[in-house]
Amino acid sequence: MIAFVHAPTLIGLGIGVALSKLLSRFSWPRWLHWTPRTQAFKAVDSDSVRWMRNQLGHESVTYFMKLLFEEPRTGERVLLVRYPPGEINPSHSHSVAHGMYVLRGTLVTHRGTFGPNTFVWFPPREVMWHGAAPEEELVVLLIAGRHLATRYAKQAGAPAEPLK
Repeated sequence: MIAFVHAPTLIGLGIGVALSKLLSRFSWPRWLHWTPRTQAFKAVDSDSVRWMRNQLGHESVTYFMKLLFEEPRTGERVLLVRYPPGEINPSHSHSVAHGMYVLRGTLVTHRGTFGPNTFVWFPPREVMWHGAAPEEELVVLLIAGRHLATRYAKQAGAPAEPLK
């Protein structure tokens, strides 16, 4: 008799587990997720953040970065990037897009030069080079997509390996 009374409960539990497994295979829109946002309001005094020298490609170029914001769940980042006069980041590509807003100096790129108050968007997987004009330091606000990774070309001017 006890097993008979609990049978609907056990059947319901079994259906619930089966549905949970099935539905977990679908990619739901972000607004349907029930998890709370991982980042709350944030204000950053950029003067309080230390400039860090680039690690990747340091034998070819020197630039400095200040991480202002990073969303741990998605990997999106916002940084200040500073290039000394004449420093050019050689041919490279990224698997995701990124944008640079020129705050000070002139951004020199494979697509032209851009002065202060200009926003430049670089699409994913495009082989590019960019840096500072010879006569002045460059400071940009960099907005980077999900887990921005850099892949340098093997030789100057050579295309980078294709990104997946």
